[in-house]
Amino acid sequence: MLKVGDKVKLNGCPFDDQIAEELLRYIEVKDQIQIVTKVKKTTEYGTSGQWVKTNLMDDWCDKAWFDKI
Repeated sequence: MLKVGDKVKLNGCPFDDQIAEELLRYIEVKDQIQIVTKVKKTTEYGTSGQWVKTNLMDDWCDKAWFDKI
């Protein structure tokens, strides 16, 4: 489980890369080291059980998209 302050990096594209704006967003952050700013447990079926926000991504994203550094 990730916690606030952890450093992470994307391990894939959590955006819809068929939409130009979302692909550009991914390109901007894909190689950046990010810092977890918020964490939330979730019981939504099919998720890792934790969603996070980072200093570069202010939308909730499944922690499965990130590797801890």
